Amino acid sequence: MEYLSNGIIEVAISHKGAELQSLKKVKAEHEYIWQGDKTYWNRQAPLLFPIVGNAWNKEIIVDGKAYPIDKHGFLRDMQFSTLRAERLEVTLRASQSNETTVSFPWSFEVDVTYSIRRNVLTQKWIVRNIGNTTMHFQIG
Repeated sequence: MEYLSNGIIEVAISHKGAELQSLKKVKAEHEYIWQGDKTYWNRQAPLLFPIVGNAWNKEIIVDGKAYPIDKHGFLRDMQFSTLRAERLEVTLRASQSNETTVSFPWSFEVDVTYSIRRNVLTQKWIVRNIGNTTMHFQIG
C-alpha cells in the first residue's frame, strides 16, 4: 500500500491494480471512496484496461487469432511495482507478462501516478506500446 498526505487530504493506493483505496479530508475525517462490501461490490475504484466493458463473445480478434478477455480486462487484478514514492506523489507500473499475453497479444507498460496538491487528487495514466505494431486498447 502507498500513502500520500499533505495535512489536508490523505490517500491510500493499493499495489493490486494501482487502485485508489481511500481519499479522506484530514480535519473532517470524511471518507470519499466506497470502502467495499462483498455483499454488493468489494472494489473501490478499479482501473480498467485493455478494455472497458465486454468484448463481443468475450474475445478479441487480432490478425485472425481469437484471444479470450474478461469484462474490463486484467489491469485491476495486476500487481504494480512502485517506480517513485514521495510524500505528495507516487508512480506505480504494471507490464505485459505471460499471463496478459493470453488475452492481449501486445507488449505494454502502464504507469499510474497519483499526486496531491492542496485539496486536489490527480491521477495520470501513461500507456506505452513496447512492441512494433499498433496496439489497440481502452482505459478507464
